Amino acid sequence: MSAPQWTISVLLIFSFASVYPAKAKMITLVHYNIKELDSTKLRSTPMCLQLTSVKNIIKKWDFDILSVNEMQFDLPGVPSPRYSSRGENMHLFANLLEKAEFKDTFHPANTGGNAKKRPDGTYATNPNTPEAQTLADQVNFGSFPAQYSTGALFRFPQKRIIEIHDLKWKDFNKNLDLSNFKEPNGTPLPTDMPLFDKNFSDVVLDVDGQELHLILLHTVPSYHFGNMASPNFQRNADQLRFLEWYLTGQTDLTVNLADITPLPQGSYAVAVGDFNVGLSSTDPRQVGAQVLSRLAKKWILWMPNPDYTNDGDGVRVKPMQLLLDFIFLSPNLTKIQGGIYHPEANLTFPHSPTEIAPSGMVEVLVKEQNNERRAFVNADYLECKNGSDHYPLWASFEIPPKKINDKKK
Repeated sequence: MSAPQWTISVLLIFSFASVYPAKAKMITLVHYNIKELDSTKLRSTPMCLQLTSVKNIIKKWDFDILSVNEMQFDLPGVPSPRYSSRGENMHLFANLLEKAEFKDTFHPANTGGNAKKRPDGTYATNPNTPEAQTLADQVNFGSFPAQYSTGALFRFPQKRIIEIHDLKWKDFNKNLDLSNFKEPNGTPLPTDMPLFDKNFSDVVLDVDGQELHLILLHTVPSYHFGNMASPNFQRNADQLRFLEWYLTGQTDLTVNLADITPLPQGSYAVAVGDFNVGLSSTDPRQVGAQVLSRLAKKWILWMPNPDYTNDGDGVRVKPMQLLLDFIFLSPNLTKIQGGIYHPEANLTFPHSPTEIAPSGMVEVLVKEQNNERRAFVNADYLECKNGSDHYPLWASFEIPPKKINDKKK
């Protein structure tokens, strides 16, 4: 090819780039709080019922990003000496989902870091037992170290990550008076306790040349759990204030941190997780709800309607329905669609002891005034209940294409 012809070809390429600009990239994000997904369940053979249910549910999406809450970050000797791996659980989970090609991010939560061992060197693993509650970490909760960690799978390259777990609560909120709060046994809280009972992550992904910030956060429950001097309400609100400040540069506190700065203005970002407070709560203690409401006026809250993402363990006649999990999109992203996956229970009771479940329904036992009673429920609903006490939510959104420099030289 001669020099003049080569020059014409280049000009044509620039011309076509101007006429046919690159398309926006559509991304599908799924978030799932998977109740107490620990190393034992992930290594069960055959696969346990919970994990089988979770796998079937997640298969419903061809996701680009999967956010997971409540997965144990595996550490040697936790919860017993027979475990020796470190930080492999998210990758193991990807293999179980047949997504081995996905990249992952995974860091240990603060939860359970101060939990005590039994005399035999093992940790209690059932947090609902009196033994586990006695041995549990009373500051960051958890029956064993890194019990409720947060991670993600994604198909895009990771450019960098900011992971925060050791920020002192009093360094974020200079007005904090910890003397107002106590541990369940009445012990004063440590003055250097961290803001996050788990951690906070900003994972920067490379999406076709554009940077997308994936913000992962699982806050402390905004509930006292029987301790009337609990710091949970205040801590939940301040964790969400940190999120608001990190995303927007503003909150209702004066924040001055030497080594942490908010997102640069105009960043493409999505914030996702179990934020553990109801968006529309009118309880004056639920200050975190006010923070979320403010954030929803600045960022795009992806919810089809006010709905629920948690209705407790097991099948109940009248479950308490709570909206606890959220996806927030930066204003410069375009939302396409999304929702919460929770099939209707369609709970019915048989008319006779010999009646069998209709097609698409399965038989279960439900508690009714401390008695168990036979009932039929939608099979898909039961699969969700076997998977977790939370329901997965998802959002598809578009990130604009990287601008093409089409200036003629």
